[in-house]
Amino acid sequence: MSWHDNIVHGIRIRNPDDETYDFDLMLDLDYILEWLPVENTFDFVIAPAILVFHSVNHLKFNFKLSYKEDIGIDWIDREEITTESDLKAAIRIWRFRIHLHNEQPDTITFKAMGFTQELTKAPVVSQRMWLEDVER
Repeated sequence: MSWHDNIVHGIRIRNPDDETYDFDLMLDLDYILEWLPVENTFDFVIAPAILVFHSVNHLKFNFKLSYKEDIGIDWIDREEITTESDLKAAIRIWRFRIHLHNEQPDTITFKAMGFTQELTKAPVVSQRMWLEDVER
Protein backbone atom coordinates (compact mmCIF):
# COMPACT_ATOMS: atom_id res chain seq x y z
CA MET A 1 0.00 0.00 0.00
CA SER A 2 1.10 3.53 -0.63
CA TRP A 3 0.05 6.62 1.29
CA HIS A 4 2.07 9.07 -0.82
CA ASP A 5 0.31 12.44 -1.04
CA ASN A 6 -2.54 11.35 1.26
CA ILE A 7 -3.92 14.24 3.32
CA VAL A 8 -4.58 13.65 7.04
CA HIS A 9 -7.76 15.33 8.27
CA GLY A 10 -7.64 14.07 11.84
CA ILE A 11 -5.53 12.22 14.39
CA ARG A 12 -7.19 10.27 17.21
CA ILE A 13 -5.83 8.14 20.02
CA ARG A 14 -8.21 5.38 21.12
CA ASN A 15 -7.85 2.96 24.00
CA PRO A 16 -9.81 -0.11 22.88
CA ASP A 17 -9.11 -2.05 26.10
CA ASP A 18 -8.84 -0.41 29.52
CA GLU A 19 -6.73 -3.34 30.75
CA THR A 20 -3.74 -2.58 28.53
CA TYR A 21 -1.19 0.21 28.39
CA ASP A 22 -1.07 0.55 24.63
CA PHE A 23 -3.62 2.20 22.34
CA ASP A 24 -4.69 2.60 18.74
CA LEU A 25 -3.52 5.52 16.61
CA MET A 26 -6.22 6.48 14.09
CA LEU A 27 -5.63 8.68 11.07
CA ASP A 28 -8.62 10.08 9.17
CA LEU A 29 -7.29 10.58 5.66
CA ASP A 30 -8.08 10.87 1.98
CA TYR A 31 -6.69 7.66 0.51
CA ILE A 32 -5.59 7.79 -3.11
CA LEU A 33 -6.39 4.40 -4.62
CA GLU A 34 -5.20 5.18 -8.13
CA TRP A 35 -3.48 7.88 -10.19
CA LEU A 36 -5.13 8.21 -13.60
CA PRO A 37 -2.98 9.79 -16.34
CA VAL A 38 -4.86 12.55 -18.19
CA GLU A 39 -2.88 14.45 -20.85
CA ASN A 40 -0.02 16.16 -18.91
CA THR A 41 -1.52 15.69 -15.46
CA PHE A 42 -3.44 13.19 -13.31
CA ASP A 43 -6.91 12.56 -11.94
CA PHE A 44 -7.22 10.59 -8.73
CA VAL A 45 -9.45 7.80 -7.52
CA ILE A 46 -9.84 8.83 -3.90
CA ALA A 47 -11.92 7.89 -0.85
CA PRO A 48 -12.06 8.91 2.79
CA ALA A 49 -10.49 6.24 4.97
CA ILE A 50 -9.52 5.44 8.55
CA LEU A 51 -6.00 4.05 8.95
CA VAL A 52 -5.62 2.39 12.36
CA PHE A 53 -2.31 1.31 13.89
CA HIS A 54 -2.92 -1.28 16.61
CA SER A 55 -1.30 -1.72 20.03
CA VAL A 56 0.76 1.46 19.72
CA ASN A 57 3.37 2.65 22.20
CA HIS A 58 6.34 5.02 22.19
CA LEU A 59 4.40 7.51 20.04
CA LYS A 60 6.33 10.64 19.08
CA PHE A 61 5.08 13.54 16.99
CA ASN A 62 7.90 15.59 15.44
CA PHE A 63 6.30 18.29 13.32
CA LYS A 64 4.96 21.77 13.61
CA LEU A 65 2.31 23.75 11.81
CA SER A 66 3.09 27.44 11.41
CA TYR A 67 -0.16 28.42 9.73
CA LYS A 68 -3.23 26.77 8.26
CA GLU A 69 -1.66 23.98 6.21
CA ASP A 70 -2.36 20.38 5.34
CA ILE A 71 -0.67 17.44 6.97
CA GLY A 72 0.37 15.42 3.93
CA ILE A 73 2.01 12.02 4.03
CA ASP A 74 5.10 11.59 1.88
CA TRP A 75 5.60 7.91 2.76
CA ILE A 76 5.30 5.39 5.59
CA ASP A 77 7.99 2.86 6.36
CA ARG A 78 8.22 0.09 8.89
CA GLU A 79 10.95 -2.02 10.39
CA GLU A 80 10.34 -5.27 12.23
CA ILE A 81 11.67 -5.13 15.80
CA THR A 82 10.18 -8.38 17.10
CA THR A 83 12.25 -9.98 19.84
CA GLU A 84 12.72 -13.69 20.45
CA SER A 85 10.37 -13.56 23.45
CA ASP A 86 7.75 -11.79 21.28
CA LEU A 87 8.02 -14.59 18.72
CA LYS A 88 7.49 -17.19 21.45
CA ALA A 89 4.30 -15.34 22.39
CA ALA A 90 3.27 -15.25 18.69
CA ILE A 91 3.60 -11.46 18.58
CA ARG A 92 5.21 -9.35 15.87
CA ILE A 93 6.17 -5.74 16.56
CA TRP A 94 7.06 -3.02 14.06
CA ARG A 95 8.59 0.44 14.27
CA PHE A 96 6.62 2.75 11.98
CA ARG A 97 7.74 6.12 10.64
CA ILE A 98 5.24 8.37 8.94
CA HIS A 99 7.21 10.89 6.89
CA LEU A 100 5.32 14.11 6.22
CA HIS A 101 5.61 16.56 3.34
CA ASN A 102 7.72 19.46 4.48
CA GLU A 103 11.07 21.08 4.00
CA GLN A 104 12.23 19.41 7.22
CA PRO A 105 12.36 15.71 8.05
CA ASP A 106 9.04 15.80 9.95
CA THR A 107 7.81 12.43 11.22
CA ILE A 108 5.40 10.59 13.43
CA THR A 109 7.13 7.54 14.94
CA PHE A 110 5.86 4.69 17.09
CA LYS A 111 5.87 0.96 17.72
CA ALA A 112 2.79 -1.08 16.83
CA MET A 113 1.62 -4.62 16.21
CA GLY A 114 0.16 -3.79 12.80
CA PHE A 115 -2.47 -1.75 11.01
CA THR A 116 -5.80 -1.92 9.26
CA GLN A 117 -7.44 0.51 6.88
CA GLU A 118 -11.09 0.92 5.98
CA LEU A 119 -12.68 3.15 3.38
CA THR A 120 -15.57 5.10 4.91
CA LYS A 121 -17.24 6.07 1.61
CA ALA A 122 -17.14 4.88 -1.97
CA PRO A 123 -14.23 6.15 -4.09
CA VAL A 124 -14.73 9.06 -6.48
CA VAL A 125 -12.64 10.43 -9.33
CA SER A 126 -11.21 13.88 -8.57
CA GLN A 127 -8.81 16.32 -10.17
CA ARG A 128 -7.51 17.08 -6.65
CA MET A 129 -5.49 14.85 -4.30
CA TRP A 130 -7.92 15.56 -1.45
CA LEU A 131 -11.62 15.74 -0.77
CA GLU A 132 -13.51 18.76 0.47
CA ASP A 133 -15.31 18.35 3.80
CA VAL A 134 -18.70 18.10 2.04
CA GLU A 135 -17.35 15.19 -0.06
CA ARG A 136 -16.16 13.27 2.96
